[in-house]
Amino acid sequence: MLDDIFRLPSCSDSLLNVVGLASASLSRQLQASVEADPTGDQPLSEYDTGDVEGYIRFCKEVLDFHPWSKQIEIAKSYFENVRTAARSGHSVGKTSGVASICVYHFAVRRKCFYTTAPGAAAVNDGLWKEIRKLYNRALRKLPGKVQESPCIKTDDPGWWGKGFATNKAERAQGRHEVDLLVVADEAAGVEEFIWDALESSMASEGVRMVIIGNPNTQRGTFYHAFHEAIDQWHNIHVSSMDSPNITGTEPGVPGLATLEWVEAQRVRYKDKPDVFRCRILGEWPMSDGAEKIIPMDFILEAQKLWLELEEEEEYYDEEPDIHCAFLDVASWGVDHSALAYLRGQRFHIALEDDDRSDEGLMKLAEATNDWVCGLPAHQKPKWIAVDCDAVGGGPFSRLTQLRKENLSGWGRCRIVKFHWGGGASAKKKKQYNYQIDECHDELRKALDPSKPRCERLAIPPDKRVAAQLNTRKFTLDRLEKVRVETKAELGKRRAGSLDLSDAIVGCMHEPKITGCKAA
Repeated sequence: MLDDIFRLPSCSDSLLNVVGLASASLSRQLQASVEADPTGDQPLSEYDTGDVEGYIRFCKEVLDFHPWSKQIEIAKSYFENVRTAARSGHSVGKTSGVASICVYHFAVRRKCFYTTAPGAAAVNDGLWKEIRKLYNRALRKLPGKVQESPCIKTDDPGWWGKGFATNKAERAQGRHEVDLLVVADEAAGVEEFIWDALESSMASEGVRMVIIGNPNTQRGTFYHAFHEAIDQWHNIHVSSMDSPNITGTEPGVPGLATLEWVEAQRVRYKDKPDVFRCRILGEWPMSDGAEKIIPMDFILEAQKLWLELEEEEEYYDEEPDIHCAFLDVASWGVDHSALAYLRGQRFHIALEDDDRSDEGLMKLAEATNDWVCGLPAHQKPKWIAVDCDAVGGGPFSRLTQLRKENLSGWGRCRIVKFHWGGGASAKKKKQYNYQIDECHDELRKALDPSKPRCERLAIPPDKRVAAQLNTRKFTLDRLEKVRVETKAELGKRRAGSLDLSDAIVGCMHEPKITGCKAA
């Protein structure tokens, strides 16, 4: 009987067998994981959803990082836009937020990223400091190893993350990788030759660029991303006042701006309002913006007004009268022709056309004729001014002929010949020399946000319109008259076509119908 007993397996033997089987199973799983992923990390493909929701889950579940709404807004733009530009005040977590995007791009999407900032210290102590923090506190093993120098290395030479800075143009080189993420931190201070290198990286398929910084100068690529080049970028603005520690609309975040801190900065910079604007409000300084004939803040406020007025007109079911229209005729390069009109307080674009052939210009005149004739009698503009510089004479003559053939269709509407280089109106000769100067400055005054709402004009919420209106610079001549850049001067600095903005600006022309050359 004892022999039978001793032949029975003991509890310890059974436990050892179970442990042995479990250990073998775990070993096989780990081996399979390593074979599937030679870097030794656990695949994170469950977070590669192609949208911001996967990013948010990755941040919370893997990085132990809880992004707040503005950080999420920047991340959402990374998924949806080729170029993202974010300007902000201090202490809003912009750098840590973009660092988490870099880690997501590298670890989840398994793609390369490339960063820069104005100087090696800014590269190491800014974005890469935050990347190291995220790697060190990650709840799961992340691929690659963060080095002392700003880079992440893996066993795959084609899979990397790198940071760079240089003060020599010949050392600035772009990277050419499919699905590359390009990031510029403290973007307002990045040299233009660095931007040239970064821009060359954008030629590859699937590349994304995210640039962040404080808006402390009205010069350079970062500034242009919110102004002349606004149509190429998705813009985001974050004020220190947006901090959840101040708004209370979401959970507070340790380390972000508080109301007490903002008030202390207000006192600190009471004699330096531009510094407070840049560092706290995330707004551009006022001191060096006078060179633009139409400031961007005027334009953005005018676009907000446009939407407000549209909503009010729909609510009250009212349609204001059309005051006037302007036909800007394309003549060279990538110029388009455009017909704009002013209805009530709002400008509208009625037509756009890029056919600069003789036949195309005649069709432009016919399309303009059809637009006028299609309007109800009480809605027809008082006049249409036609840009007769360069090739504009042809459409003017054709339009004049069409009007004579269909006087009833045109009603009260007259056709007026216009030249940008024509003399300023009699009442404005002490302020301006030419029509181009008068029309631009009068539009600037009409968009001024400080004016009563009922006296302001409104601009269509189109990024192309905003960028074009903010392009032209001005000076004051020796007689203190406003002088706006001509088309020839714009061409020298390769400012691009301003067809939509010129059509809107031209609507500011007030012809003297009686005795003038009006058809």
